[in-house]
Amino acid sequence: MGLTGPYLRFEPDCSENGVAPPGAIISARKMMDDPRAEPQYGERVPYVVKAGAPGARIVDRVVSPEEMLKDG
Repeated sequence: MGLTGPYLRFEPDCSENGVAPPGAIISARKMMDDPRAEPQYGERVPYVVKAGAPGARIVDRVVSPEEMLKDG
């Protein structure tokens, strides 16, 4: 995760393969709904990997635990 600007805001960095880590993806989704949901520096962001089609990327299947419980 990168910190930028005078007010230090959250920006998910890409890893070597060009895809953000699952925790950063979940954080970015939560922040679109509520900007105050920004994780603190070093905070671990929980995520769940849903079942998907064979060959589907893990980052395309990650959801927050709350989403998983809501969807059933």
